Amino acid sequence: MDHIRTAITKHILSGLCSQFSHSHPPSSLPPDISVPDCVDVHNEWRINTINPDLQVNILTAIHGSKTSLIPMRRILTNLDIDHQPSDPLRVLREKLRAYILPLRKGKRVEREQQAQHEKMTRFNEQLKQMRESWPQLIPQALKNKIIKLFVKERRPRPSQLSPVPLAPKLSLFYHDAHCH
Repeated sequence: MDHIRTAITKHILSGLCSQFSHSHPPSSLPPDISVPDCVDVHNEWRINTINPDLQVNILTAIHGSKTSLIPMRRILTNLDIDHQPSDPLRVLREKLRAYILPLRKGKRVEREQQAQHEKMTRFNEQLKQMRESWPQLIPQALKNKIIKLFVKERRPRPSQLSPVPLAPKLSLFYHDAHCH
């Protein structure tokens, strides 16, 4: 009988009950048995899949409730929390509280890490979008056409040519610079 109580306690503390609440009953049940969720407590007792958020909530509720001495001992035993059979209920509650605090802290750290990961994912996605939307390289044919048009526009037209030759202007500049 105590084995079954331990299995049920472990089942509730682990939060496995909620995993089956939106799915079919576990496959280890015979197909002709129609039972509500959370019926395969004995088999899942050996499974070590604990939902940490749910476990923290359940343990916090147990800590804050009026759980009596014997169930509190059973809970601490299932959680592998060291305690003495002679410990009063107050001491057992303190040990449960000491067990809950690191779980909460671990969840906080995990949430911070998850938030940092999501932030980096968003940043990388924005960087990827920016790279994809960056202006594309101009094809060489278009560059050559633009250069050709630019050179054509820069050439002096016959109407823009001055009738004065360049050589006399240069010689005047040379003469002025060296005569003083």
